[in-house]
Amino acid sequence: MDEYDRRVTVKEVARMYGVSVPTIWRWSKIDPDFPKAHKIVGTTRWMLSEVQDHIDSFAE
Repeated sequence: MDEYDRRVTVKEVARMYGVSVPTIWRWSKIDPDFPKAHKIVGTTRWMLSEVQDHIDSFAE
């Protein structure tokens, strides 16, 4: 598995953006461009590659 195919938790996503966990939940509800969360066996995860691509898009 490629490192960027890894699934990450909401805490990890928040750390990557430098924001709080509630901010990630809010962004996921209101921002259509924010990476989509995936439900996996009762937990919510984001694909690392999608989060990284989204963060990288701000540098362009």
